[in-house]
Amino acid sequence: MLYCSLLSLQTGCGLVANGSGVGMALEFVSQNFFDWSFEQIFSLDHVTDWPDVGGFWECPDFYPVDGMHVLKFSNGPDNWVVGDFDDQQQNFTWITRGIYDQGQFYASKTFYDPLGDRQILWGWVAEEDSQSHWVARGWASTQSLPRVVTVDANLQVRSAPLPELAQLRGESFHFTDVTASSTPYLLPGVSGDSLEIIVQFGVIPTTVTSFGINVRASPTTTERTQIIFTPPVAPMQNTDSPEGDFFVFPIPNQTASDCEQICETSNNCVAWTYIKPNTIRGPEAVCCMKANLGSGTHPNPACTSGIKGAVHVDRTFSSLNDSTSPISGYAPYPWGKSTNVRIFLDRSIMEVYVNEGQAVITTRFYPSSLDSVGIEVYANNGIVNIPQIDVFQMGSIWVNSTLPSMAPREPHMVPSTASGQSSSRPVAKHQKTIRF
Repeated sequence: MLYCSLLSLQTGCGLVANGSGVGMALEFVSQNFFDWSFEQIFSLDHVTDWPDVGGFWECPDFYPVDGMHVLKFSNGPDNWVVGDFDDQQQNFTWITRGIYDQGQFYASKTFYDPLGDRQILWGWVAEEDSQSHWVARGWASTQSLPRVVTVDANLQVRSAPLPELAQLRGESFHFTDVTASSTPYLLPGVSGDSLEIIVQFGVIPTTVTSFGINVRASPTTTERTQIIFTPPVAPMQNTDSPEGDFFVFPIPNQTASDCEQICETSNNCVAWTYIKPNTIRGPEAVCCMKANLGSGTHPNPACTSGIKGAVHVDRTFSSLNDSTSPISGYAPYPWGKSTNVRIFLDRSIMEVYVNEGQAVITTRFYPSSLDSVGIEVYANNGIVNIPQIDVFQMGSIWVNSTLPSMAPREPHMVPSTASGQSSSRPVAKHQKTIRF
């Protein structure tokens, strides 16, 4: 099956298609959009530099933005690559890479908006409950909110919700100088399941072991969905983190510090484990890069492990009835600085944007209690100041519909949408150093 995106209208059209077995993008050309001929292998999976992007590619996309070009392909997550494109030679050189969204977001595509001179991104948000519920609801899966794609000065792809979504904002609630502690603080007078929530956390004290936000929180049951920020953990000798591997590779004649540095420079790595040579993995040292922490760490004299600062969504208590996996998306996050969190809550769908798209997680969850409509903030092992919180009731996308009330709705209803804003990004400068 071919998935298309226009590369150049100067020479007819270029078509990027998926590869099987070895991930690749293939270029085809046409002068009439009916007759196509193979031109070249446009991009391979770079298994030497990035082994975790090998294998099957699908749903490719290719577009210019902020002075660079972005190649996107789906092979589990939706990967992006920023690079240089030579239009004359039709050659694309990889420079940096990452993932659009660490949650339930796949098979995305972009389109160019000529009126706003911007690239707009959509993604598929699939269900994560049982198929019997899909039949009962009469629908399954949906598209994400539209997002504006930019490339920052460090050649990192960022995405922020379309600014026009602010037109859906209704009644607003404003809080200042809120204190978060180990006892979750319930925002008074605010409830709902279709909301935009903006929380500005202050600088995080070094004693704090985690902080975050609970949404769809019930005052009478344990139901709540948690957005959790956790700090980095220094290298732990004789310790293994056995789960969450997305990339395992030998690093002969290298140390735990080398493994740690590889993880630090990766947009996808939230933890790492170094396995000593001549131990459980054979004669060579091995570095394991991890997309999540799994069940945590365990003693193992052959290993050294470390953890980066990260944000993730915990669905352990999201529903009394449905059984989604507890964790939905881990994203690396630089701990210690002030943190802006924008949450778009839409019945069973949540999109979380940290610092204007530095980290993005989309998730599904299915509360069963009608009173699971509260919002809480919290911090463990310390006090975190929150200078400002804004909450907006969100209206429907459908023309002539009225704004929803803040009253709870039945679970598993069809989602509406939420709001967002754009951000200005400097034009990226070219860099030729390949990074994980």
